Amino acid sequence: MPAARSVLRLALSRPIRDSVQILRGTLLLVPAVAARGARADSFLVQAHTVFADFGAKSPLVIDLTHVDSARIYVGATDTVRIEITNLLQLWQTDSTKPATIVLSAKPEGSDFAEIRFYPSAATAYRPTVHLTYLQPYPFGLP
Repeated sequence: MPAARSVLRLALSRPIRDSVQILRGTLLLVPAVAARGARADSFLVQAHTVFADFGAKSPLVIDLTHVDSARIYVGATDTVRIEITNLLQLWQTDSTKPATIVLSAKPEGSDFAEIRFYPSAATAYRPTVHLTYLQPYPFGLP
């Protein structure tokens, strides 16, 4: 069975990475076509963080606190929302880790189900991260 992974590199600005408190982060992925597979089936799409960014061969962090997922139903064309707050907070606490996400299906390579998302080149439908955060309180300013 073929298996495919997608690599997403996030460009987090220095103020976001260093100065704010991230409350919530949601990765939005728009399917290019309806999810395929056996009728009335579902599968998970997982977002993993990596130890180092080597592209498709990046070693994944296999830690349940740093893996987020969303359930996909075959035939669905809705925008997929994956809560990646844990990953964003990890990158804030350890600036040496690359801000890279690897998307994979679970179980990987053992199912006929698949979903294809629009790439970053598709401006209107590219993957997007919605952040909710708090600015630091300006103590001492009038």
